[in-house]
Amino acid sequence: MSPTRAIATPFEVAARARIGACDCRPLSDTDLLALAAAVSSAQRAADPAAAVIAGEIARRSSTPDGLAQRLGHRTAVELV
Repeated sequence: MSPTRAIATPFEVAARARIGACDCRPLSDTDLLALAAAVSSAQRAADPAAAVIAGEIARRSSTPDGLAQRLGHRTAVELV
Protein backbone atom coordinates (compact mmCIF):
# COMPACT_ATOMS: atom_id res chain seq x y z
CA MET A 1 0.00 0.00 0.00
CA SER A 2 1.39 3.39 -0.91
CA PRO A 3 1.74 6.08 1.79
CA THR A 4 -0.74 8.24 -0.11
CA ARG A 5 -3.31 5.44 -0.12
CA ALA A 6 -2.91 4.82 3.61
CA ILE A 7 -3.23 8.51 4.42
CA ALA A 8 -6.32 8.93 2.23
CA THR A 9 -8.21 6.17 4.03
CA PRO A 10 -9.15 8.08 7.22
CA PHE A 11 -10.37 11.02 5.15
CA GLU A 12 -12.47 8.74 2.97
CA VAL A 13 -14.00 7.06 6.01
CA ALA A 14 -14.73 10.42 7.64
CA ALA A 15 -16.29 11.75 4.44
CA ARG A 16 -18.49 8.70 4.02
CA ALA A 17 -19.58 8.71 7.66
CA ARG A 18 -19.74 12.50 7.92
CA ILE A 19 -17.95 12.26 11.22
CA GLY A 20 -18.90 15.09 13.53
CA ALA A 21 -22.32 15.38 11.90
CA CYS A 22 -23.03 11.66 11.77
CA ASP A 23 -26.26 10.47 13.30
CA CYS A 24 -25.67 6.77 13.82
CA ARG A 25 -29.14 6.12 15.22
CA PRO A 26 -30.79 5.29 11.87
CA LEU A 27 -28.03 2.82 10.91
CA SER A 28 -28.83 -0.86 11.01
CA ASP A 29 -26.80 -2.98 13.41
CA THR A 30 -24.87 -4.36 10.44
CA ASP A 31 -24.13 -0.89 9.04
CA LEU A 32 -23.16 0.44 12.48
CA LEU A 33 -20.70 -2.41 13.03
CA ALA A 34 -19.31 -1.99 9.50
CA LEU A 35 -18.81 1.72 10.15
CA ALA A 36 -17.10 0.98 13.47
CA ALA A 37 -14.78 -1.49 11.75
CA ALA A 38 -13.98 1.01 8.97
CA VAL A 39 -13.21 3.79 11.45
CA SER A 40 -11.05 1.45 13.55
CA SER A 41 -9.19 0.32 10.45
CA ALA A 42 -8.66 3.91 9.34
CA GLN A 43 -7.37 4.86 12.79
CA ARG A 44 -4.92 1.93 12.80
CA ALA A 45 -3.69 3.02 9.37
CA ALA A 46 -3.38 6.68 10.42
CA ASP A 47 -1.70 6.18 13.82
CA PRO A 48 1.77 5.23 12.46
CA ALA A 49 1.68 8.15 10.03
CA ALA A 50 0.62 10.49 12.84
CA ALA A 51 3.58 9.34 14.92
CA VAL A 52 6.03 9.96 12.08
CA ILE A 53 4.50 13.38 11.39
CA ALA A 54 4.64 14.33 15.08
CA GLY A 55 8.29 13.25 15.18
CA GLU A 56 9.13 15.46 12.20
CA ILE A 57 7.27 18.38 13.78
CA ALA A 58 9.34 17.82 16.94
CA ARG A 59 12.56 17.71 14.92
CA ARG A 60 11.69 20.93 13.13
CA SER A 61 10.75 22.55 16.43
CA SER A 62 13.97 21.64 18.25
CA THR A 63 15.61 25.05 17.83
CA PRO A 64 14.62 28.33 19.50
CA ASP A 65 13.20 29.58 16.19
CA GLY A 66 11.74 26.21 15.17
CA LEU A 67 8.43 25.39 13.59
CA ALA A 68 6.34 25.34 16.78
CA GLN A 69 7.87 28.54 18.05
CA ARG A 70 7.27 30.35 14.75
CA LEU A 71 3.63 29.38 15.03
CA GLY A 72 3.33 30.75 18.56
CA HIS A 73 3.72 27.52 20.53
CA ARG A 74 6.36 26.88 23.15
CA THR A 75 6.89 23.23 22.22
CA ALA A 76 6.10 20.73 19.49
CA VAL A 77 3.83 18.88 21.91
CA GLU A 78 1.81 22.04 22.38
CA LEU A 79 1.58 22.43 18.59
CA VAL A 80 0.56 18.86 17.93
